[in-house]
Amino acid sequence: MNEKMAGKIKWFKPEKGYGYIKGYDEDDYYFEIGSLMFDIHLINSDLIVKFTPNFVNDMLYADGIEIYE
Repeated sequence: MNEKMAGKIKWFKPEKGYGYIKGYDEDDYYFEIGSLMFDIHLINSDLIVKFTPNFVNDMLYADGIEIYE
């Protein structure tokens, strides 16, 4: 898994620093604030993003998250 994938922010908890993206493959990808490649203030549910999917500690994880243009 190393090609960029599109998805939509499912939810994000800024006070906890993590959230989930619903990938266009219908899987949920966990992400942390450090994976965002844009200003946190731009994040909202339903924001379309692109990211690199990974598998970390037995879960799907999103890296290098960018706003989809």
